[in-house]
Amino acid sequence: MSGPNGKLTAEQVEAELARLRGLAAQDPGALPEGAAKMTKITAHERGSSSLSPSQPRGGAGWNGDPPPAERRLILTPASKITPRPVRWVWDTTPPGAGPAELQGRFPAGSLVLAVGRAGLGKSQFAVWMAAQITNGTLPGCHYRTPRSAVYCTTEDSWEMTIVPRLMAAGADLERVFHVRVVDDGDPHAGHSHGSAGRRPSDCPGEPHESSFHRERGS
Repeated sequence: MSGPNGKLTAEQVEAELARLRGLAAQDPGALPEGAAKMTKITAHERGSSSLSPSQPRGGAGWNGDPPPAERRLILTPASKITPRPVRWVWDTTPPGAGPAELQGRFPAGSLVLAVGRAGLGKSQFAVWMAAQITNGTLPGCHYRTPRSAVYCTTEDSWEMTIVPRLMAAGADLERVFHVRVVDDGDPHAGHSHGSAGRRPSDCPGEPHESSFHRERGS
């Protein structure tokens, strides 16, 4: 008796224990060595294996696998949430401005989208932002404190386009990083977006760099 990859599932263990209990009820001497002890394992000792397949199991699995994450809703009253001020990575508020004149643009720790049609300069803007951040010249919470930037792109060559643009913008190249994803070979973690993606099996022995398709102008 075995499950996927030769491992037992909780349902298979339950079925085997039920079979052994049936044999014990008929003739305890007919049980294999050690099986009699198995039939006396309580539900508590078995952890949560008695749960239905649709229920998440707590504790380690029967084969020593980590338990699956349990999805649930957690409700927190607003009275338990501590307010905090917004820190702006890019803030063009003039000195001495009042509350109605605040000009915070990019909140720290948030996702910010720069959208527009093709040819409006979104890529140039991203390069400019990277240069300002890495030099510590952007007005905001990191002013005079150079920070590093991870630059992700799917359309342009780093050698022929991105690095020359960063140089022209005066970015600190030691603080701008090119990022790529190297797969671990797990087929469940792979992805493909039409012709833009490729799977690890397509390139045996070669690190897989994930590709994402993006429409120009998005």
